[in-house]
Amino acid sequence: MKAFQLVLSLLPIPFLFHLYEYNSHLARQDPVFLAPAFIFMILLGGIVMRKVKISLFFGVSILMTFISLGLGHLFIEDDGSWFKPFGRDAAVIWVAAIYIVGQLAIRGVSKMSSPL
Repeated sequence: MKAFQLVLSLLPIPFLFHLYEYNSHLARQDPVFLAPAFIFMILLGGIVMRKVKISLFFGVSILMTFISLGLGHLFIEDDGSWFKPFGRDAAVIWVAAIYIVGQLAIRGVSKMSSPL
């Protein structure tokens, strides 16, 4: 795994997703760049990680999820009214799961379409 792939795969995207979303909520603004940035990161991560072994991909993805949970605990208040009904940690894990599955899908499609 190259350094760029490692740094990109360890970016705490689920944490950044909720940090931007929650701070936009507090500022009473719409999170305009939330969906486009999230989709872009899924596409970029899936394409960059297509040649990495699947076991390493899952290992790094789980580590990224734990990093996101830790940062969420430190920097995002567990606001019961915003993160209902399951809470902040479940929301971060849910977004991490969507992020990982999205990367797997892009990874599979890009592997099939690229020449051997």
